[in-house]
Amino acid sequence: MKSDPHPSDGTPDASKLVQPARPGAATKNDIAYAEGALVTLEGGNDYSTERLFVIAVLGSFALEGKPVRCTGIVPGVTMRATSGALIASNKADAEHFAYRTWDQIRPQLESWLARSSPDAITVRSSPPGLLLEFSRGGQHLIGHGAMQITVEYAPDASVAYAADRARRPLIEVPRGPGETATSGQLEDLRRLLDDAVRATEDSVAPRYDRLPVPVRFRASGANESWARFRLAAARLGGDLEGVFATAPIASLVRGFPIVVEHLVDRSLDQAVGARLASLAVHNVVWQAFNVRKGALYEPTPALHRLLQASFIADDVPVGMIAMPTDTMCIIPDPSLWEKGVCAIGLFRHRRHADGSGSESISCITVEQRRHPARGLTTNVFEIRLDDPDKTIGQDLDDAVANIQPKARGARDDEAREIREHWRGALDYVVKMLLYLDVGSAEVNYDRSYTLAPRDFSGLGQRRRAERLFQIEQLYDRHIVGPAILDAELAASVPGDGAHHEVSFHWRRPHFRTQPYGPRASLRKVVFIGPTVVRPDRVGV
Repeated sequence: MKSDPHPSDGTPDASKLVQPARPGAATKNDIAYAEGALVTLEGGNDYSTERLFVIAVLGSFALEGKPVRCTGIVPGVTMRATSGALIASNKADAEHFAYRTWDQIRPQLESWLARSSPDAITVRSSPPGLLLEFSRGGQHLIGHGAMQITVEYAPDASVAYAADRARRPLIEVPRGPGETATSGQLEDLRRLLDDAVRATEDSVAPRYDRLPVPVRFRASGANESWARFRLAAARLGGDLEGVFATAPIASLVRGFPIVVEHLVDRSLDQAVGARLASLAVHNVVWQAFNVRKGALYEPTPALHRLLQASFIADDVPVGMIAMPTDTMCIIPDPSLWEKGVCAIGLFRHRRHADGSGSESISCITVEQRRHPARGLTTNVFEIRLDDPDKTIGQDLDDAVANIQPKARGARDDEAREIREHWRGALDYVVKMLLYLDVGSAEVNYDRSYTLAPRDFSGLGQRRRAERLFQIEQLYDRHIVGPAILDAELAASVPGDGAHHEVSFHWRRPHFRTQPYGPRASLRKVVFIGPTVVRPDRVGV
């Protein structure tokens, strides 16, 4: 486990993420709109579902609100778009509205397409005005249009889509080298960036203090805002979703502001840039956590006391450390929140498919600062798992010894404080991971957020909003450890000391290796709880 404060691989390259975009250029797939026209688009898989949606909506605007029907928006599905009384002053405004509407209706459309139900659905834009109707197979379920667009797919493409529809209900096509963004798309991207920064700032507001940090990020709307920004960035060729799913966290932190500036096609507004920079680590970490579908692990108070009192024996090697999932966040006991640490995120980066590279873990601690300078401080530490045979104790000592303060000329006490912070955090993390990997670990999955009822048909608007706000305070989590301990067994008890005649006492809980398998040739980690030593000497 080597510290790697300056990883050299995986930094996002803005020039590879996006192609330079300039407003005003014509986009691919422009067609002539006319009432009564029948247009056939061959090679359906060359068109994304999003692009076909925009083509149909622009057609309705061009025909002054009359409906445009698109057969084959995905294989076997027909859409009818009616803009009605909506007015767009120019094509850029119409396209801007179309893309914004797509972002709104996409989740509902994906859900409907993934189901096998043949029912038609009707969706309205917000703000209202655009009417969208979708039906499968039977085109008679929705009316004809003033203009008909038919998308033709090769037989094998239709079969492939049908087989993979539940997993990939939409057809995605990367932006081509010759395609550029409209001014409306760029303005929309800048607006979405401002919304996302504002929601990220809101996530550290005092009203969310009692919530775990990843939950604050979701409850404030930051998760949703950044997801909309990444979707809009994809239309400009920026594969942010893919980068957030794979890149090391330290590389993301360094590269994200550069990528954002490239995406919005200009230097960031000074105020927005400063706000984004101040929140860079915080928003990058929890964006990545959301994209990678990270899980929350929360120790019971009893397990917390056990971990605090336990130690790791000298024979436990680094190779014994295992994560139950590649992305997770440990929510420590509230007693640690009072000392500052309110979340510990872990992101495991595996070797490349060809076996090259080394495995590493990004460890993130979030500290809650109290008055007068309240807020959250997010720290990132990269550790490499290069030597699986090295003992954990020695490895942690070596990793922490290499940590240096970022500021030159930092005082010795500042450096010592940083090392103590990371030694305590890493020690806690390793004990939790070792416990999760032993066969006797108690883990219960609490799905409070997922299972919360969301049918509010009998409530008024105010009560409905209150209930939704309450639901956003809930969260799914893995509750780790026993609910209670007998007779305060988790109390911090000193070790045995030298091996000589000792009195009755409790031995501290600890992790050690245990031989097993053929001829005891294999090793596994076991957790030994508090144990009575010399019960025969009770009262002596």
